Amino acid sequence: MAVRRIWVLLLPLLAGSCTARPDGPPLQACFTMTPQHGSNLAQTSPSPVTFSWNRSLSANTVIRPGQYIEVSVEAAAGENFKGFMIQARAGTGAELQLVGTFLQRDGYQTLGCTKQADTAAHVNNNTKPFIRALWMAPEELPDEFSFFYTVVESFGRFWVMQESPGKLLGRVPPLPGNEMLIKIHGSLMSIAWGVLIPIGIILALFYKVVWPNGHWFYIHISVMVVGILMVIAGLFVILAHAEWKWLDTTDLNYSHQVLGIIALSAVVVNPFLGLFLLFECCSLGTKWRTLYNICHGGIGIVFAEGAARE
Repeated sequence: MAVRRIWVLLLPLLAGSCTARPDGPPLQACFTMTPQHGSNLAQTSPSPVTFSWNRSLSANTVIRPGQYIEVSVEAAAGENFKGFMIQARAGTGAELQLVGTFLQRDGYQTLGCTKQADTAAHVNNNTKPFIRALWMAPEELPDEFSFFYTVVESFGRFWVMQESPGKLLGRVPPLPGNEMLIKIHGSLMSIAWGVLIPIGIILALFYKVVWPNGHWFYIHISVMVVGILMVIAGLFVILAHAEWKWLDTTDLNYSHQVLGIIALSAVVVNPFLGLFLLFECCSLGTKWRTLYNICHGGIGIVFAEGAARE
C-alpha cells in the first residue's frame, strides 16, 4: 500500500520530466498548435529557433501551384529542441485554412488536421538541432499565407504558433496602373504578332509574282519595321510592369517570359541577318538563294508561329 502511494506521488513528477510526446503531438493541438502539457503556459520570450525556407524565396514571393518549398526550423548553436509542429496557414478563426501538404521524409511525420498531410510534426522526442520538411503548394492557393510553427524544448518550455518571417503570395497583388500596363503590352503584341508580322510574311511568300516590280518588298519592309517597333515597345511596357526584371522563376508566366525573350531576339536579329544574307547570296549566285530563304524566311515563320501560339 505504501509503495502504491509513492507511485501516485511520483507520477506527476515523472510526467513533468517528459519533454514532448514520443509519438508526436495529439490531434487536439491541430488548431491551437499548443502542447498538452498540463498547466504549463507557452513562453512569451523570443523563440530560440529560427525559421527559414528556400534561399530563392523571400517575403511576398508568388508561389506556383505544385511548387515545392523546403522549410527549416533550426535551434541556436549548442541548443536543441524535442518536439515541433509546422503548418502553412491562411485566414483566422472560422476562415482558417491549412494550405498545401507536407511530403513524408525521415525525421518527421505528417498529420491530417483538416486534410491528409497538412501538418508536419516530430515523430519522437529525441533532441534535434534542426528539422527540414518538404512542403508542396496546392492547385488552388489563397491570396496570401504564412508558415506557423510550435517548438518544444522541455515539458515546461515551449513556444506556440510562431510565424514565418513574412507572407507568401498565391497571386500577384494588383498595383495601381499595373493592369493598364498589362493591357497595353497585350495590345501591342497582339497587333504586332497577330496582324503586322503575318502580313509581312504573306507579302514575302505570295506577292512576289503579283507585284514583280518590287513593290511587295517595300511594303514588306515597312510593315515589318512597324511590327518590330511595336514588339520592342511592348517589351518596355511589360518590363516597367515587372519593375525591370527580365525573368522571374517564381512567376506563373515564366515560360511565357522565356519564349518572349527568344522571339524578341529573333525578330530584332532576323532583319539584319536577312539583309546580310540577301547581298551575300546574290553575290555568290542563285544557287545560294535557298540558304537565304531558309535562314531569313524560315526563322521568321517559325518564331511568328510560336509567338502567335504563345
